[in-house]
Parts: sequence; C-alpha cells; structure tokens
Amino acid sequence: SNTGWGSYALREITTGLGNAAFGYRALRSLTGGIDNTAVGAGALESLQTGIGNCAFGRLALKSLLNAGANTALGVSSFDNLEEGESNTATGYGSGVRLIKGSRNTLYGVYAGGYYLGANSTVNCYFDDTCVFGSNAMSRNITGQRNSIFGSYAAHLLTGGENSAFGYNALRNALETNNTVAIGAYSANRIINANKSVFVGYRCGESISQKIDVIGSTTIGANAFSTRDNEIVIGKSTDTHVTIAGVEFTNAQLQALKNL
Repeated sequence: SNTGWGSYALREITTGLGNAAFGYRALRSLTGGIDNTAVGAGALESLQTGIGNCAFGRLALKSLLNAGANTALGVSSFDNLEEGESNTATGYGSGVRLIKGSRNTLYGVYAGGYYLGANSTVNCYFDDTCVFGSNAMSRNITGQRNSIFGSYAAHLLTGGENSAFGYNALRNALETNNTVAIGAYSANRIINANKSVFVGYRCGESISQKIDVIGSTTIGANAFSTRDNEIVIGKSTDTHVTIAGVEFTNAQLQALKNL
C-alpha cells in the first residue's frame, strides 16, 4: 500500500504501510513508517520511521528523522526540524529554523521562522507556541509558550509566555516575558518588559513609555505607563470617566485628587 513517484522516492522502504511520496527524493530514507505523505522534491527526505507526517512543498520537513503527527505546507516549511511531535507549519518558510520542538502551530510566511530564513545559521528550539501572521515572531530562538497573532507581531521577541494580538503588537520586544499586548501597535515601544498588560490601539507606543516596565497594566488607545507596578486607564486628553454609571470630568477627577 505504498506509492512512490519520482527519482529516489521511497527508495529505502521495506516494511512501511500507507506511505505516499511524489517528487525527487521524497521520503527517500523511509524504511518502516506508516501513513506518511510527501509531495515535493526533498519533502520528508530524511525521515526513517514515523507515523502520520505530511509534507507538501519542496524541502518541507526535509530534516525530520523519527517523529510523528507533523504537518508542513509550503516550500521550506519546517525545513530544518529534526525531532518533535504534533507540529504544524503553513506558509513559505514557516518554522524554517526550528530544529527541535513539539505542539507548535505556525501559520504565515516566515511565521515563527527566523530572520533571513533558510540563509540563517541560527537554530531555534521552542514548544507549545502558536503563531499566526506573516513574519510574526520571526526572531524567537528559545522562548516557550508564546501566542502571537498578527503580521509582524512580536517580530523580535525572544522571551516566553507572552500573548500578542494585532498588527505589529509587541513588535520590538526582545527579552520580554509574561506580557500581554492587544491592539495594533500595542506595546510597540517595549524592549524588555515583564508581567505587564497593554490593551488598546498604540497603547504603550508613546515615547514616554517605560521600555522595561514590570508589573504594569495600561488600558486605552495611546495610553502609556511610566513606572513599574502601575495601573493606567486612559490618557491625559480624555475628558470623561464613567465608573458604575457615575460620570466624572477630567477637571472633577483633578479636584478629587487635590482633596
């Protein structure tokens, strides 16, 4: 029940079942795997044994050795992945520099890949990460359990356990951990924050934003925080605040503070 089409496709197969290879060197090294599918030159070329791997595109999952339940859709997607289970990459160059990892889901051109893509010599290792968006989280090397959604979101991120939702959200953050950014350009000025929250369009993008803030919560479009362990709601140009149905003007709040 094995099917091979192309030079060297399924060349080493001996006892495998339900495997299909289409293209030059596709599944070339497989000896005894089950339900593996490779479409494209060099797809799953190095796989020796494994169950349920699918590669579609030239060099997709080319380096995988012995693993299962991995899916790569796109040229060079998971090109260098050698070991790991239950990974999915969709898009040209997605996850291209990931060497080892499990339970990762990457969607978009160079999503979770690495800057310079296949031309880079950097090796990445991470698990339990979800990335959706072109060039999202493109420079992460070892950060674990990040959830990133939006083109160029967390583009430079190297930390772990962060959540970014929105175009360019958390884009410039380097060693940032346990931080949430929601909204286009949110936390865009942050370099190395920890345990902080930013919610709103361009929230945390101001030049006045503390770039290494810790433990702060900032809410509102264009709002920013200037110190650690601070809660900021809104910005100085906001004119009214309503709490439990009671409305306060900016002037009334200032008067209350003066008391």
